[in-house]
Amino acid sequence: FGLAGRMASDSLTTTFEAPLYGANTSQTTSVLQRGAENYKDSIQFINATNKAVAHYTLSIEYMCSEPSTVGVEVVVSSDVKIGVPVYKRRWKCEKYLHTLRNRILQIKFPSIMLYRADYFTKQSIVVNSVILRGWIAPTNIGANNTSDAVTYEQAVTRTYKLLEALNPFERPYKNHKQSLRWDTEKIQEIKEKRIPQCLRESDVVQLLRGPFASTGRNFGVVKKLSKFDNMELEIIRKHSVRLIYSDMSDRFTISMWIYVLRGCKQDLCGIIHYINANRTYGTPLLFLTQDGNIHFQMKLSSGKHNAGKSKFKLPFRHWCRLDLSFTCSRITGDIGFHLRNLILGHFYYNDTSGYFVLAGSSHVRSFEGFFGPVKYYRIRALDSKMISNPLELNADFYQQIEQYYEKCQDINKIIRQYFQALGLTEKMSRMSNQMFNLFTVCSILEIFIIFLGLTSSLYPVIKVGEILFHKALDTLTRPGGLQQISHLIPSFVEASCCGYYRAAYFLGILFEAGLGVDIQPLQSLLYSMVAAQGKDRLALMHLGYKHYQGIDGYFLDYDMSFGYYISVAKMTVQDRQALEGEQALVEPVRLMDNLVLEIQTKENHDLFLWLRYQANHGNLFAQKKLAQMLYWGQQGVMRDIKAAAEWYSKSALETGDPLSMYEYALILFKGRGVEKNTKLALKLLKKAASKGSHEAINGLGWYYETFEKDYVRAVSYWEEAMKMGNLDALHNLGVVYGAGLYPGMPEKNEIEAFHYYYEAGFYGHIESAIHCSSYWSTGSLQSIPYNPRQAVLWAKYVAEQNGFLGYAMRKAINAYIQKSWNEALLYFLMTAETGIESSQTNIAYFCEENPELTSSHIAVDCAWKYYNLSAFQENPYPYALVKMGDYYYYGHKQQTKDMTQSVKMYSRAALQNYSQAYFNLGTLVEEGIQLPPEILELLDFDIENQSNTNSDTIKPAWDTWGKMTVWALSNK
Repeated sequence: FGLAGRMASDSLTTTFEAPLYGANTSQTTSVLQRGAENYKDSIQFINATNKAVAHYTLSIEYMCSEPSTVGVEVVVSSDVKIGVPVYKRRWKCEKYLHTLRNRILQIKFPSIMLYRADYFTKQSIVVNSVILRGWIAPTNIGANNTSDAVTYEQAVTRTYKLLEALNPFERPYKNHKQSLRWDTEKIQEIKEKRIPQCLRESDVVQLLRGPFASTGRNFGVVKKLSKFDNMELEIIRKHSVRLIYSDMSDRFTISMWIYVLRGCKQDLCGIIHYINANRTYGTPLLFLTQDGNIHFQMKLSSGKHNAGKSKFKLPFRHWCRLDLSFTCSRITGDIGFHLRNLILGHFYYNDTSGYFVLAGSSHVRSFEGFFGPVKYYRIRALDSKMISNPLELNADFYQQIEQYYEKCQDINKIIRQYFQALGLTEKMSRMSNQMFNLFTVCSILEIFIIFLGLTSSLYPVIKVGEILFHKALDTLTRPGGLQQISHLIPSFVEASCCGYYRAAYFLGILFEAGLGVDIQPLQSLLYSMVAAQGKDRLALMHLGYKHYQGIDGYFLDYDMSFGYYISVAKMTVQDRQALEGEQALVEPVRLMDNLVLEIQTKENHDLFLWLRYQANHGNLFAQKKLAQMLYWGQQGVMRDIKAAAEWYSKSALETGDPLSMYEYALILFKGRGVEKNTKLALKLLKKAASKGSHEAINGLGWYYETFEKDYVRAVSYWEEAMKMGNLDALHNLGVVYGAGLYPGMPEKNEIEAFHYYYEAGFYGHIESAIHCSSYWSTGSLQSIPYNPRQAVLWAKYVAEQNGFLGYAMRKAINAYIQKSWNEALLYFLMTAETGIESSQTNIAYFCEENPELTSSHIAVDCAWKYYNLSAFQENPYPYALVKMGDYYYYGHKQQTKDMTQSVKMYSRAALQNYSQAYFNLGTLVEEGIQLPPEILELLDFDIENQSNTNSDTIKPAWDTWGKMTVWALSNK
C-alpha cells in the first residue's frame, strides 16, 4: 500500500490494440514491411454501409504476399458484455498471391440487436458498439490460434469499421412469417402500446446513514442485500459474479467514515466483513490490528483465502474516510492521500449470498470507536475523487466527538503535569489496598487526580467517576437541587471522562428532555453515543429504541436498532449468571396501580418483617417468597444471595418442597452464597424429580450433559420435561439439535433447532429469544426469512429484562414511595428513555400529578410525550391509551382536538377489556359521534356464545355492560 489509486479508465482496458471501441473512423494498417510497396498485404472494406442492418452486404478487397488466412468478424459490446463475436468468416489465400482480390459476404446479425422485442423476439438488447474488422495473417499463425483476439493482434495487416446500431425503440419489428392466435395478437398489441420503463434503482447502498457506536464486543450492524429489481443492473451484477477470472469487470467500492479510539486489544478487530452462505468469511474482510494497521482478507476464486496488511496506520481519535476500491485481483485505498494497489489474487465475490457485518459478530470482536456514514457501490470500482460520501448529516456532531475525547485527554494531561506539584507521591506510596482510606488524608480533587494519573489501572479511575456522578446526583435530588443542574454538568462530564459512562447517558437524557437546560439534540446524541460506546446498558437501549421508532431526529433503521439491543440482550444473560453490580429484577410497577404499590417493601418494613416471622415459624409460602425476593431483589428488597440460599435451604431440607429443592440444588451446583456441593445437589434434584417437578427433571438433563457428557440420558430427561411444559428443556433440545449432538443424529439440524427455540422464546425464554432474533437478523437459514423488525422486537424483549435497568427502575419506585420527587423524576426519566413501556407510563403519570415540578424544569411536555410513546408500544398499557384518547378528545395544550384519533385510542384499550375505554366509547356514541364500522366489528361480541359459556368464564359484568352499551347506542 502506498502509490496512486487506479484511474477510472482502467476498467475499459482490453487485450486489443487500436481501436478501443470508441474511434469513429475506418483505416487499413500495414504492420510488417513485405518487400515492394505494390505487393504488400492489404485488406479494406469497399462501400461498407455505416449501420448494422439485416441483409448486410459487405465487399472486401484484399491481397496476399504469401500463403495466408483472411478473416472477417463482427464484435459487439453491450452494457453487460464486452467484445462478443456475433459473426465470423475465414478463408485461405494461397493460389492468387500478389493479386488484388474481391469477395462479397452476406453478414447476418442477431435479431436481438436489429429488431424490437415482440412475442417471438423476447429481448432487444442495448448495443454500445459494433466493430466490423478484417485481417490477414500467415497461415501458420491463423491455423495455430483458436483465439480471434490473438490472431487479430498478430496479423500482418488489419482493418476495422465502427457500425451504428439503432436504439431498441427505434428498431423495426421483425417479420417472422408466422401468425399468432387472435387473443395472443390482441394482448401483444396492448403490450406494444405501453411505454416500457426501467425501475428507478441505484447501485449505491447506504450501509450506514449516520453514527454507530462500536463497543469492542461481538456485536455490530448486519446488512443483508437483495438482488436488484432493475433487470439491467441485476444482469451486470450476475455477470460480475461469473467473471471471477476476468480482468475486464469492475467489482465494488466501499467508502466509510470511522473514528478509532485505540488499537485492537485482540489480534484483530472487525471493521467490516462479509459472511457468506456457509457462514464463513467471504469477501471483503477489513480488520484493525493492535498497532492500528488494516488487515485485508479476500476469498479467492480458488476457494482459498489471501490476506495483506497496510503499511499505513489509521489515526487514533480523529475522523477519517477510508475509501477502498476492489477490482478483480487488487484493492486500491485512500484515506486522504493516495495508496498503491494491493494485489491479492482473483477473488470471488457475491453480495447477495450472505450478509455484511459492520463492527463485530460472533466471529470477531469489533474495534473501539464509532462509524460515520458508510456507502457501498455494488457494481463500480471508483477512484476517491469520484466518490460522494461527505459528513453532511449532523456534521457538528462528528466535530463534537473529537472535541469531547480531546477534552478527556487534556484532563489526563493536566493531572500528570500537576501530579508532582501537589506532592501526592508520598501519599500514594502509603496508599493501602483499601483505596477509599484516601478520603481521610486527601481532598476529592486530590483523589481524582491520583486515580486518573494511574493510567495502568482503570478500575480506580472508574470508581472516582462513580463517586463524582453520585455526589452530583445527590445534590440534584435535594430540595431545590434541580435548579443547580447547569452548575453540575462539568462534574458529570468529568465522571464520564473517568470511564463511568452512566454519567454520559445521564447528560444525554438531560439534553434530550431539556431538564434544567435547553433542549440540545446534538449534545444529547453526543453523550448517548459516548455512553453506548462505553457499553452502558441503558444508553445502548436508548439508541436501540430511537432507531427502532425513528423518532427525535433518529432515522428508522432496524439493523442499527438490533445491533444495540442484541448487545444488551446477551449482556443480560451474562449479568444473570454473574449476579454482580447493582442489579434487580425488572418489575413493571405502575404508579396508578395502588394494589401493586402497597406490596412494595424493604427489609425494615412491615410486610417483609411479617414474612420473615412466618418463615421462621415454618410457613412454606413465606420461606419461598423470602428466598425469591432476596435472590432476585424483588419488591424493593436488596439482593442478598447468601440470605436467599439460607431460606432455600430451610424450605428444601425441612419441608421437602420440590421447587425449593430444585432451587437450592442449583445454588449448590454453582456455589452461590454457599460452598459447592455437587453430591447433595444431585440428591436433591433426583428427589424433586421423583415428586414430579419438571424443573428438576430438566435439571437432571443439565447435570448429565454438563458433568457426565451423557447426551442420551440428558435428552431423555429434557424430552420428558418438555412434555410437562418446561421452557428450559425446549431450549436445551434446540441447542443439541443445532450443535449436532442429538443422539443418533450427528449432523447439525438448525431448522429443527429453530423450531424449539421459537416455541421456548415465544413463551419468554430469553436465551431462545436471542437465538431466534439472530436468525431473523441475518436470514442465514433458507427456511427462516430475513426479518429485521421481528429480530428487534425479540432482542428488545430480552434487553428489557436486564438487571441494571431493573435496579434503576427500583430506585425510581422507591424514591416515589418515599416522596423524594426529584430523585423519582430523574430515575423515571432515565429508564423511560430506554423505551420500556412501564417507565414511560410512570413518568407521564408523574408529570401529570406534579405539574409544578415538571413544568418548571422540563422543557418538553412530558405527560403528552411519554403517554404517546407508551401508546405506540407493541403491547401498550390500556391506561396510557385512554389518556391519549382523553387528550385527543379534550385537546391538550397546543394539541388540537381529534375525534378520529380519540376513537382509535379508546378502541385499542377496549380490545384489552379495559372498562373505562368501553364507557368512553359509549359516551362518544351518545354524543352523536359515529364509530367507524371496522371499530364496531372489532368490539362486537357473540351474545349466543356468551350464553352457552360456563359462569366462571364469563367476562366481568362491567366489561359486558360497557360493550352492550356501545352496541345499543350505536344501533339506536
